[in-house]
Amino acid sequence: MKKKVLIILSVLILITIAIGGAYAIDMNRMKNNKPVVFSSWGYDYAPPEVEQNDYPLDNEEQSFVGKVLEETTTYMIVEPANDEYERTVAEKIKIEYGTDHIDYLYGTGRMVVIYYKGKINTDDGKMSSIKTDDISVEGFRDWKMKVVPSNEHTTKKIYNKAQPHDSDSESFWHRQYNLYYHGLEDVIITVDGEQHSLAHALKRGKITMSAILAKANQDVSDGVIDELVYKDGGSQVYKYPDYTIVKYHTLDGNDDMYIGTTDIDIHVKDK
Repeated sequence: MKKKVLIILSVLILITIAIGGAYAIDMNRMKNNKPVVFSSWGYDYAPPEVEQNDYPLDNEEQSFVGKVLEETTTYMIVEPANDEYERTVAEKIKIEYGTDHIDYLYGTGRMVVIYYKGKINTDDGKMSSIKTDDISVEGFRDWKMKVVPSNEHTTKKIYNKAQPHDSDSESFWHRQYNLYYHGLEDVIITVDGEQHSLAHALKRGKITMSAILAKANQDVSDGVIDELVYKDGGSQVYKYPDYTIVKYHTLDGNDDMYIGTTDIDIHVKDK
């Protein structure tokens, strides 16, 4: 008798957990204006239907990360990242430039961001295609960065440019410099409507270290922050209210990049 009661209770608990999980999933999808998976649970909710026939709108700019699989000077074939909408349309998409890039190639294996308007062409029965010449090799253009302080004021290496056979990526285009954190637990990037650790965003081609430095230089030009330039070859220090970026460019070949607490300076490499 007790055994039957335990079995019944276990089944009821599992059902409750399953229902609770389904409820949580649908509530999250409704919050983000997406179609529900199980039910609207009594809420007055009618999300817009998303179909390839009417998505995206002709005048609406879309973008996605893809890996370059093949290229010429007039087109490239990319593989959309697994978390991109475009991957649900096709595993490979031909990007037709509409012009000849002559002597410029992006690089097979490189992660790029494709910006386009209108629908993905799937009508010819062949490979899906997009016509655009708007391609970024520095990740998404719009992003924000914040830091998560650590209780320990220590330095940790995030990427090593001298070890291209690390297992976390197939292309390594993101390894432009050695990257270190000092006094930080993590760096968080908000990009493409989502939050990622910087390490993950770099690996997935959503941002590059050069893009971070370009933004810092733009902030200097706009008077948002001050820049310190050193006579060691051109090393730079960018001081933000919540963090500091140090980019070495020394005569002896040091091009390391540090992101750390506000108290670090050009001597962070010696800490």
